Amino acid sequence: MAYRDLEAVAIGAAIFLNEAACSGEDAGGFMAELSREEVVGIVGPIGDAAIAEIIGTGISKEELSAAHDRVVRDQTAHNPGEPLDPGRFAKVVEILERLRRRGILGESGSVLE
Repeated sequence: MAYRDLEAVAIGAAIFLNEAACSGEDAGGFMAELSREEVVGIVGPIGDAAIAEIIGTGISKEELSAAHDRVVRDQTAHNPGEPLDPGRFAKVVEILERLRRRGILGESGSVLE
């Protein structure tokens, strides 16, 4: 199987898995069409599985930027911030916080090198 085929499968799986996580939110049948490059441009270089998971939430570019800003702000302040209502924004904040805890996101959200 070619790399692009595996990437498509990963994105499809992430969409399927995240539908349940985001089902409480009315997305109006619209799935944001973020590209891999847009995700990397906002959060920095992360793995394809995490990118697929983020894209699969249906989050918009603006929401992703706000989620990333929240995670960086919360880390800098050493404060988890206010609890979030369930939905795609909260799911992406959760994904980004998980990446940060694993050392994948640096202070500005990029990989530490």
